[in-house]
Amino acid sequence: MMIVVLSAGKTFGQVTRTVNLNITLSDVLEMTVNQDGAMTMNFDNTAKYSDGIEFTAVNQIVVKSSVGYVITAKEGSITGTSVLPTGAVDITPSIATGNNGSTADFDPFATSTLSGTEQAVITKTSSSWNGANDSNTFDVKYLVGKNGKFANLTSANNNVIPVVYTVTQP
Repeated sequence: MMIVVLSAGKTFGQVTRTVNLNITLSDVLEMTVNQDGAMTMNFDNTAKYSDGIEFTAVNQIVVKSSVGYVITAKEGSITGTSVLPTGAVDITPSIATGNNGSTADFDPFATSTLSGTEQAVITKTSSSWNGANDSNTFDVKYLVGKNGKFANLTSANNNVIPVVYTVTQP
């Protein structure tokens, strides 16, 4: 048995309703600084005392930010049995080959000689996001003790120059 229902010009009602989604977009900011275990530097020959020791920390800094950001660096309190001079560390950041975030809107990278005062070392005027990829990754090249900075200073004990990184959103 088959039943057929025909509608003779009748229209059926339609109802539309709207739902409002209230969305708050807060600025988010996150930074990771990876300590490379190989960052021990041994001044054990004349070339190292003259030229310093250069070391690149690969993928050292990772930043996630919903807006532009500035990373500053400074020397922390130097410790050890030798009185190491301030201004003995040069750093040069660069975008790491492992970076998957946005590479747009960076100020040019430059070498900075660190002191006890914060100075901008990385400036980006837009978000770190590149589609679903959310983070910027940076290598940091360190040059320590160039131009005889450590001449006349000897100690078999460890001397530590902390490098303090801070990230802020403008």
